[in-house]
Amino acid sequence: MYTDQEFQKEIQEIKKHPGEMFGFSLAEDLDFILKKEGEEGLKKVEQTMEEVGFPLKRKEIKRYQPYPLSLNLMILIVARYVFHWEDKIFREMGRTNAQLSMMAKLMMKYFVSMERTLQEIDRYWNKYYTVGRLRAEEVNVKDRYLILFLRGFPGHPLFCRTLEGYMWQTASYTLPKETLKIEEIECPFSGGEIHKFKLTW
Repeated sequence: MYTDQEFQKEIQEIKKHPGEMFGFSLAEDLDFILKKEGEEGLKKVEQTMEEVGFPLKRKEIKRYQPYPLSLNLMILIVARYVFHWEDKIFREMGRTNAQLSMMAKLMMKYFVSMERTLQEIDRYWNKYYTVGRLRAEEVNVKDRYLILFLRGFPGHPLFCRTLEGYMWQTASYTLPKETLKIEEIECPFSGGEIHKFKLTW
């Protein structure tokens, strides 16, 4: 069970996080909450966000305006606190967001091969976030795997789970879904230096 004490501790940590992201990322997360938990669930999240000093209303989000990254992370923490979601739900959020994302659709429209997508992945990361560099630094087509490195991004373990879902969905447009898997194999929140995600297919 996610306790009140753990929740309050994470709130204080999230307030220290630097960086910005754009409003459509916030909107995607709140749209998922609306779909998953309905109007009442969304209202609970918005009320809790305001109570802990992160006021945010879905209907007021300006999609192309920058917002503090802490808001994006706080949505995830509040969702876990309010709904007691397990990791699999945050992965589902990531997959759903990638299905609906304007940026993901644009990316896959123009970069239909895995090789071209990997060349451009960092540029598309920076259309969402002002901090962090995402690169594919180990690609082995013969053994059917690649490793993505995310450096300079504070994040949160729940955000890592949404990234797993988002990356899986995006990769599924050019790689076989039947065998496609993704796992974070290194994380700063479990003793690692950077975020590393291994994709196999």
